[in-house]
Amino acid sequence: MHELLTAAALESPVPGNAGGSYVTMRSKNGLIFGVINIIGNFATVFQDQAYWQRAIASRPGTTVKAYLIGGIAWFAIPFTLATTLGLSAVALRNDPDMHELTPADVSAGLPAAAASSALLGEGGAAAMLVLLFLAVTSATSAELIAVSSLLTYDVYKVCKACLLGSAKWSDRLYRNTSILMQARRRF
Repeated sequence: MHELLTAAALESPVPGNAGGSYVTMRSKNGLIFGVINIIGNFATVFQDQAYWQRAIASRPGTTVKAYLIGGIAWFAIPFTLATTLGLSAVALRNDPDMHELTPADVSAGLPAAAASSALLGEGGAAAMLVLLFLAVTSATSAELIAVSSLLTYDVYKVCKACLLGSAKWSDRLYRNTSILMQARRRF
């Protein structure tokens, strides 16, 4: 693998990397991507309702450990998968089993699928499909749980309290509706 990547660096060196190498940690674009990724992921964690629900529902002693272990796993698994399959796609560029990738294919995220297919055949392509399905269903599940709890606690609970909190809820509803209608007429 190292020999193939060294040969690929001589054919088409990476601008901004030390010596144009694919196997260096000195990369200007890599540093920029890392900073953007860290800032973006902090924003994701602070704005995602599912993270807050898990943090509030957990015991404080276990929450810190769980978030640290989860953060390490979150970083290690995608980083390792993307690095090994991305570099495999570069190393196998001249292999007959490897499909020719256009810049549009690379932008669409197909090097990992192409590399796994070239390395493992149909089983590799099936494994990537299963991996993609699991990632999408996991993310969808987490967001559906977050949205449903927001609707339950912030909408349904408030409306239920409004309706059952007073014997004359219809008067309050009428008053609020008439205030809105008057405000609408003025604008």
